[in-house]
Formats: sequence, C-alpha cells, structure tokens
Amino acid sequence: MDAWEKKILGSPLRAAHKQARQLNFLYSRFSETAATVNPDTRLPGPRYWLLHTFAHTLIRELAMSCGYGRCQLH
Repeated sequence: MDAWEKKILGSPLRAAHKQARQLNFLYSRFSETAATVNPDTRLPGPRYWLLHTFAHTLIRELAMSCGYGRCQLH
C-alpha cells in the first residue's frame, strides 16, 4: 500500500486530478465559502481514492447480484 501510494502521489494522474479539482472550485462553486477555500487543502489522499473506488465497486457488484442493475423491458 505504501509503495502504491508513493507512486500515485508523484504521478500525472494525481496532477490531473488536482488540476480538475482546482477548476471545479474556480468555476463550479458559487458560494462565498467556496471562494475562500484553497482546494488543495480539501484534496483527499490516494488511500481515500482507493477506498472510495473499492466502495463503489462493491456497491455496484451488490446491486448487480440483487438484480437492481438489470434492465427489464415489458
């Protein structure tokens, strides 16, 4: 986990995610609070990405196994 985290921290993927988050704060946040927030202080770390992605994968798998992901045509 530590090796993967160090690899991600210095990767172009992390830089692209950071840039996208900055643009989101600049152009998509319209509250007064958002204008004063530095988006870099709110950027979750790679371990959060890993856990968040795993959680979505697990939720999707559970939904599919329960039949929620199936399209039913009548």
